[in-house]
Parts: sequence; structure tokens; C-alpha cells
Amino acid sequence: MDSKRTAPYATFITFLGLLDIYNDYGIPEKIDSDTFASFSRHDKWQLLGAFIFLGLIDEFGKPTAKLEYLVSSDTPARTRTYIRCRF
Repeated sequence: MDSKRTAPYATFITFLGLLDIYNDYGIPEKIDSDTFASFSRHDKWQLLGAFIFLGLIDEFGKPTAKLEYLVSSDTPARTRTYIRCRF
């Protein structure tokens, strides 16, 4: 783990809610601050930071297989386990 990276501060409930939305409606081809239009500006940047930190999007905002795995996960426990491993 790169010790120079800053950990995200998005709430777990908000993060899980977004995964649920992606599960219901599909994952966008590109994820950036515009993707989170319904969220406050503060939440947008926290979520984007979390996605980058957790390796869920690449440097161009393209979703990774890790994001697809979490979206398809049917339990918050699996998501928690993945997040814990990233710290």
C-alpha cells in the first residue's frame, strides 16, 4: 500500500447506497464528479476520493473489475472486508 495516499472519508452508508444504485441501474462507463449529480458537492468529492483510493476506478475514471465485484456483491460484509484489506 502506498503510504502517501490519503484514506477516503465517505460514509459507509453513502458508499453502500451508491453500490446499490449501480446494481439496480448499471455502472457508468466513466465515473467522475458529474456522475454523482444527486449528491452534495462535499459528498461527490468524498465518494470520488474513495473510489480512487479503493482502486474502483482507474486514473481516467473507468470502472475496474473490483467495482464490478463489489456491485455484484450481495452482502455489506463482503464490501467491508474488501475495504478493510485496502487499509
